[in-house]
Amino acid sequence: MSYSHDDREPVSRIATGLSGHGHNVWWDRRLAGGDDFGAKIESALLNAECAVVAWSKTARNSLWVRAEATMARESGKLVQLSLDGARPQLPFNILHLLDFSGWKGDPGEPSFVELNNSVESVLRHDAPTSERKDITLTRYFGGEMAPDSHLGGFGRTVAVGGASLALVILAAGLVILSTTGKLSSSTFGFVSGGMLLAAILAFVYMLTRVIATYRASK
Repeated sequence: MSYSHDDREPVSRIATGLSGHGHNVWWDRRLAGGDDFGAKIESALLNAECAVVAWSKTARNSLWVRAEATMARESGKLVQLSLDGARPQLPFNILHLLDFSGWKGDPGEPSFVELNNSVESVLRHDAPTSERKDITLTRYFGGEMAPDSHLGGFGRTVAVGGASLALVILAAGLVILSTTGKLSSSTFGFVSGGMLLAAILAFVYMLTRVIATYRASK
């Protein structure tokens, strides 16, 4: 378990609850005087089958917690929760986060049950967990977060960008045809007007995507 020392009390209850479900929980209370705690923690993370990161207002600003969470995420064994409702920083704020802000310490409460299920899912190497760790960007529409698996979450934006490039090439071709007299001025005006409208719509869509991505990262 990774956490801020300011949150030792609730983390202790969580560790006790996980132990009660048969899990062998390692956290820094197992360190002895004189131990190289950096090496011990790194070794524990490498050998653990699952790493639970307890975020909070203090933990999100801890370099140690962020480093431990990074190791856990890169090895595909991260389960994270928020003790006080605080969201972690990027990239962890776009991954699934369990809410423990209302947890009273009862291992039978839904939040703890979900935690235990998430831990066991990681231990089983379930497909949904491995897919969740690969999510790098999310799409935000209508107040809901949904994964976008194409091109790191920007599949539609890339498609719109490609279409915009095609419009530019087509516009250059029309200009050439117009200057050679092979295209009437009225036809050129009609087609170029339609292309201008399409370009404006494409720009608005891409701007909306940028704003949505920014909001999703907050």
